[in-house]
Amino acid sequence: MDAALLITREFWCDAAPWSAQWPVDPPRDAALRGTVWFRTSGSSGTPKWVVLTKSALLAS
Repeated sequence: MDAALLITREFWCDAAPWSAQWPVDPPRDAALRGTVWFRTSGSSGTPKWVVLTKSALLAS
C-alpha cells in the first residue's frame, strides 16, 4: 500500500473498491463499495484476502 495515498481526500471519498496487490481491479459489485482489500498469506501460506470498509479503517 502506498502510504502517500492514505493521506489524500480522494482515496477516502472514492467509493470504488481498492486493493494493494490485486492483479487486476477488484470486483465492482455494489456490495463492495468503499472497501479496501489486503492480501495475507495466512498460516498455511496460501494467499487469502481480508476486506475492510474504509469507514472501519478510519474508525480504528
